[in-house]
Amino acid sequence: MKKVKGNMTEVRHRLKGFSLIELLIVIAILGTLLGIASYTWSRYQDNANLRTAVRELIADLEEAREKAKAENSTYSLTFTENSPAYVITGGGVSRTKSLSPFGPGIVVESTNFNQEQVSFLPRGTLNSNTGRIIVKNSRGSKATVTINVTGRIYVAYDFK
Repeated sequence: MKKVKGNMTEVRHRLKGFSLIELLIVIAILGTLLGIASYTWSRYQDNANLRTAVRELIADLEEAREKAKAENSTYSLTFTENSPAYVITGGGVSRTKSLSPFGPGIVVESTNFNQEQVSFLPRGTLNSNTGRIIVKNSRGSKATVTINVTGRIYVAYDFK
């Protein structure tokens, strides 16, 4: 057995490893960081799902507008408040779409269109004046989709 000479400070520097207290402090710091990261990741994911759902809704609005022009007929999207589903009608066909696949709790909160229906005329313009559709997620974040009379679509987000 080898004897270690010198004062206690020199002996500690020559010994290798971590003390139990040092390990516990590192574990506590990592646990705190993971807790903060998981909350932030959850919030990011909910808001990303909202953005994706709104992009899908905008794509459907733009498709309806283009089909109305191409087929020289009226296309409509009908919404139900506080529901993820909406109905696209035009060209003699109706189909129901939903925002549910993009995450739980994503719903159309409200619209201010006549009878909650967005209608595109054969020229691609709206049947009514400018209106908006508000989509929200379970976190309370909202996306306001505004459509002007010419059919141009704008979106503004309010993330929580």
